[in-house]
Amino acid sequence: MMLISAVCFVTVFALLLSFLVVHLKLSLSYWKKRGVPYLEPRIPFGNFRNPLKTKIGIGFYCKQFYDQFKRMGEDFGGIYSYTVPVFILVNPKIIKLVLVKEFSNFHDRGFYCNERDQPVSASLLTVAGERWRKLRTKLTPTFTTTKMRNMYHLMLTCSHTLEEHVKRFALDKKPVNVGDCVRRFSADVIGSCAFGIECNSFENAKFYSILDKIFLGMSSTFKQTFCSVLPNLARFLRIPLMPHEEVNFVVNSIKQTVQFRAEQNIGRNDFLQLLLEMKRSSSLTTEEIYAQCIIFFLGGYETSASTLTFALFELARNKEIQEKLRMEIQDVIAKHDGVLTYDAVQEIKYLQMVIDETLRIYPPAPILKRLCDKDFLIPETNLTLEKGTRILVPVLGLHSDPQYFPNPEKFIPERFSEENLQKIVPYTYLPFGEGPKSCIGERFGKLQIKIGLISLIRSYKFGLNPQLKLPLPYFSGSTERGFLIIYVRWLLTYWRRRGVPHLKPSFPFGDFHNPFTKKLFLGPCYKEFYDEFKRMGMRFGGIYSYISPVFVPADPNIVKSILLEEFSSFHDRGQYVNEVDQPSSAGLSRVAGDRWRKLRTKLTPTFTSARMKNMFPLIAACGEALEKHVRQFAIDKKPLVVSDCVRRLSTDIISSCAFGIETNSFVNVKFYHTLESTFATRLDPIRIMFYTAFPNLARALKMVVMPQKHVEFLSHSIDEVMKYRADKNIVRDDFLQTLLNMKNEGTLSMNEVYAQSITFLLAGHGTTASGLTTALFELACNQNVQEQLRKEVRDVIAKHDGKITFEAVKEMKYLHMVLQETVRKHPPLTTLKRKCVKDYPIPDSNVIIEKGTDIYFPVLGFHHDPKYYPEPEKFLPERFSKENINKIVPYTYLPFGEGPRFCIGDRFGKLQVKIGLISFIKNYKVTLNPKVNVLPSALAESLEGQNILLDVNFIED
Repeated sequence: MMLISAVCFVTVFALLLSFLVVHLKLSLSYWKKRGVPYLEPRIPFGNFRNPLKTKIGIGFYCKQFYDQFKRMGEDFGGIYSYTVPVFILVNPKIIKLVLVKEFSNFHDRGFYCNERDQPVSASLLTVAGERWRKLRTKLTPTFTTTKMRNMYHLMLTCSHTLEEHVKRFALDKKPVNVGDCVRRFSADVIGSCAFGIECNSFENAKFYSILDKIFLGMSSTFKQTFCSVLPNLARFLRIPLMPHEEVNFVVNSIKQTVQFRAEQNIGRNDFLQLLLEMKRSSSLTTEEIYAQCIIFFLGGYETSASTLTFALFELARNKEIQEKLRMEIQDVIAKHDGVLTYDAVQEIKYLQMVIDETLRIYPPAPILKRLCDKDFLIPETNLTLEKGTRILVPVLGLHSDPQYFPNPEKFIPERFSEENLQKIVPYTYLPFGEGPKSCIGERFGKLQIKIGLISLIRSYKFGLNPQLKLPLPYFSGSTERGFLIIYVRWLLTYWRRRGVPHLKPSFPFGDFHNPFTKKLFLGPCYKEFYDEFKRMGMRFGGIYSYISPVFVPADPNIVKSILLEEFSSFHDRGQYVNEVDQPSSAGLSRVAGDRWRKLRTKLTPTFTSARMKNMFPLIAACGEALEKHVRQFAIDKKPLVVSDCVRRLSTDIISSCAFGIETNSFVNVKFYHTLESTFATRLDPIRIMFYTAFPNLARALKMVVMPQKHVEFLSHSIDEVMKYRADKNIVRDDFLQTLLNMKNEGTLSMNEVYAQSITFLLAGHGTTASGLTTALFELACNQNVQEQLRKEVRDVIAKHDGKITFEAVKEMKYLHMVLQETVRKHPPLTTLKRKCVKDYPIPDSNVIIEKGTDIYFPVLGFHHDPKYYPEPEKFLPERFSKENINKIVPYTYLPFGEGPRFCIGDRFGKLQVKIGLISFIKNYKVTLNPKVNVLPSALAESLEGQNILLDVNFIED
């Protein structure tokens, strides 16, 4: 029977594979069947390379396609993006046909838009058809020559700030990051001229860094390709066009401006005011206003900034052109009595030529996209473009074609002189597109670029810094890839720009090593960061997780400030949660703000000392089951896998005390194995780093915290207990009953009951098991400590008539010291995480932790710092004796956290560990099995702990 099933499976698989191959081959024969010249594609990326490995972006790809079709003598050609056919235009006459003459057949760009999940993505750039026409008609008057003249003085004010900023670098003779400067300038100009928002980007980088993040999120080559090829799947996966958090920031800024204008009855002659008037006439919705604002911000910001950057680059390496431009600027300003007026700017003809040549070599849009809206016969051919066909105009290819621009790699502004301008073949120069869909903000962008260049060139000479590597990233791939590299490098200067001590990151893992080539444990990594900052004599430092900045405190006073004194600024943990796809992941440890406060207040009474005393008989009974299990290994003289043993104990205690579930894990492993698998998945460091660095992407990919099948099993078990209690009218004074009471009061939903239950099961299970495992490991390595502990355990039990009572356990002071030293050396939480929820200035420093910054506390680092714990690798319970405990520096001992968000189950977990240790040590001597080969430093968070074998022998009285 099994053989037949296997044969059936192989047959079905082979048929499916054959069908897929046939389908792909048919898809990749589209152009061949239609008699169109084409380039040979490959499965699965078509004519492109693997987007995860290549350094080439779509603009440079299309230049290559253009060059190949030109060599073949073709006017057009076909390529494939994955399996999607794309039509490449080569002949300028056909380009004119598509962009202008037959615009009615090609009026849509075919850009991806996800209006359901991100309504503000439906902008002038992405909407189509009649909706686009109405918007374009309404918005066009915003960019007339008269409007530009009215905005001029605002641009000029922003240029003075730019000039002053660069002046400081000139005085200090330091190199200036020109890309950073002009991006700040561009953000200020657009914020002021179009929206009346004073960004002050040279003082406060918040707004401009937000724009950069949005642009990076939109311009990812991989994301663009995926959303373009599979738009319906992208929408199904809820992939947004732009990152939500940053978009919300911009939207809120616009809201505040609109509110201020309404309250103060202010009307400005700008882009935002026009949109507000359109809203009053019911031409636009509020969401559409936000959409147009954001796309104008991004379009104007990126185009102007990139062009300014490249223009300054070319002027720096072409000194004679720079000097010629400077002389013209100074001459024209002198003619206008030393005042840079709007008319003066228009008179600087060579400046326009410099900008035009910059846009030729570095077009801001290296391709233009169009979608064929109805079947169209290309004149003088037999080819009909079918409705839905995607069309690309390879702008970079045309601009780099020596037929149209001789010596295209050379920077020659004179190509655009009055005499030569007429010689340029129409539709071979398309930096802002052409036809009805040309860039609406072209005039605004060029004026901004001119003012930026004038303010810099008239006062300063620019040269290339020797450290600049040539060619620029643009030439090694594309504009998109080049800007991605520049942007990533810029992101990885976050701490340097803020004056925070930092380590040297590398792309793509930041300050971490490659987790795919070497096993990664977060605790030891953060200990290394802590040690390095301490060696540098620093109180704190900055590191990078991938490209996300992380703040690392190395001073107990800062730890106290964040965890306790300024808790209102750091009340969230910033843990990843995907409540849409897995509602049960929203446990107490992951929820934030007021939701967390209400939950914490309700659940805290479950863990009082009185409740612990009531639960003690159940815990003690589980301890007896453990002792019985261990006895069998002692009898058989077999080594014991200690972590397996104590995890079964932990499972039984938590399920019994908190939920009334009798799991009997020493006999039935089903429940225990489910917890184990779920716990291991939650602690996977690669997943944790990915969630932390890219939470929105993780949610878009529907990544969940725990395996869904395990969640369903645990939820079903809880359902059965609740049903049993309801049927039998049973009320227990336990954790589950507290949750049920909250549900009956309407405070919690059923999904929230599951979430808190599963969180408690997993947290208690992992913490207790790791504490017991590491304690037994240390006792096995330190026989003198084990003997002293055994003596105390036996003496105290004898005082209590041979019984292990709640009071007896509390009397075992050395046991408590052993436990405290265990969680010092092997903290169950090797790091603590917090999220900054509002800007916070660090006392006695000039550093402000920005809202949204992740903070990681290197618990393992503090616990192993010889300044606070001499000889930290030694296991010395006496550190926590009555005489020594007051010598411990506050906030250097954080095994369960500290402040309002310290571990709610701290008391419960410690009691479990103590019962487990008593059950072992009272009657058995534990020693390390000779096969054990494990480093204890990362024991608490490493799955290597599962390999710890102990030999268990009876104590001879």
